[in-house]
Amino acid sequence: DHVWTLLFPDVSLRVAQVRLQKLHRHGYLKRLYVPFVMDGEHAPPLHRGQPIYRLTRRGLRLLSERADRSAPSTKEPANASVMPLEHHLVVTDVLVALAVACRSGGSLELSDLRHEGVFLAQLRACRKSARIANAIVPDGGFQLRHTLTGTTETFYLEVVRADVRGGNGSLLHKLRRYVELHRAGFFRTAYGTTDLRAVLFLTTSEVRVCHLHTVVLKLA
Repeated sequence: DHVWTLLFPDVSLRVAQVRLQKLHRHGYLKRLYVPFVMDGEHAPPLHRGQPIYRLTRRGLRLLSERADRSAPSTKEPANASVMPLEHHLVVTDVLVALAVACRSGGSLELSDLRHEGVFLAQLRACRKSARIANAIVPDGGFQLRHTLTGTTETFYLEVVRADVRGGNGSLLHKLRRYVELHRAGFFRTAYGTTDLRAVLFLTTSEVRVCHLHTVVLKLA
């Protein structure tokens, strides 16, 4: 659905599927599936039969040859486990929805989108010239540009799906670290972010929203 919505908005889903199947058959893409268990109580995932496509080494090499700048890596990544995969899909859901919403040509433009892998690559590059301890890598990020004023605002995304290891204390420590790093100019140095507006936390229920709100109040 992500690929179809972003790249094939004017054709049927079937046309997009055929194109992806061809790329898979010729070795440019690899298919992954998220497994699930039927327990008789919960409904199966809405898109349980949809494959998740990722670039193979051959696909990465092609992008590196065709792009203005080199691809982040030409090494094919190892198979991801289920939890990280579902975690990344939540971020992708948000970023794709934003990209589609900003096509309307209103007063906001989406000028930048980044997933965790891009932030990681930038952090590695930054660490070659500076010693950085206890860095934070956002799960995703995007930048909005106000067309009337030309000003921009950057937002980071953090996904909290499972119980946080260490409970609220661990989450509070991360939030405080966000504040410290922001004041120290880390996000500007490592990721080039000079206009960080907010960190948006995505979670699964109203109960967790209340827990997050309680933790955030302790920052005051």
